[in-house]
Amino acid sequence: MGELIDGKYTGYTDTLSRPVSWSRPTYYVTNKVWESDWNNDIRNAPHNIKRTYYFQNPESPYNGQAIDFSLWGSYETNGRNQMKDTCNYIYPYWIGKVGDPCHVQAEPLRSGAGYTWKDCYFMRLAETYLNRAEAYIQLGEMQKAADDINVVRSRANAKPITANDVSIDYLLDERVRELYTEEIRDVVLRRTGKFLEYLRKYNDNPQAPAMNVKDYNILWPIPQTEIDATGGALTQNPGYN
Repeated sequence: MGELIDGKYTGYTDTLSRPVSWSRPTYYVTNKVWESDWNNDIRNAPHNIKRTYYFQNPESPYNGQAIDFSLWGSYETNGRNQMKDTCNYIYPYWIGKVGDPCHVQAEPLRSGAGYTWKDCYFMRLAETYLNRAEAYIQLGEMQKAADDINVVRSRANAKPITANDVSIDYLLDERVRELYTEEIRDVVLRRTGKFLEYLRKYNDNPQAPAMNVKDYNILWPIPQTEIDATGGALTQNPGYN
């Protein structure tokens, strides 16, 4: 039925929004970073990350049952594209961070897609702790880095770590657990020197492995208008000529 607006139901979505995605989290984000503390870390709890979806068709014998992809079969037998389904519709979904039920702005007929206009955090204390932990790692102060990371983890009921657990990779995992959807990961990976490594290691899109990244993509191309404005004094970054 959708939402009641101006005396009429939108008929567009229910109040949990319409999660149709054109880019979805990688397995690294949805599973790997949670493996060591899956059941304790409340950031991975079902009320924070929706992982189970249900059939909703009264005419189907599966109505009300949890969706099990072993029932899918092949595209040839039922016309369903499992890769498209798991990329566009059914995938782990951060309910509180990207969902914003009943938040209607200028277009009431798009009601239910409120996550499109979800407010973004400008700054959070947890991010400040993780930024300082990153600085401590660069300085070789691993105990201080662990202490800062544990402030964030303790709030999430996650197991504390020791100085021996600390590395830039662990910090990047923790940033995913705490700041996924809140920060621009591209910037973080470039800052920490992990951009090429992580893209090639964790971007698991079989149709575009690692997004076909090249070594020179560590730098962005310079717009030709900027080069022209300097009379050619500014030269293009390598690989983009």
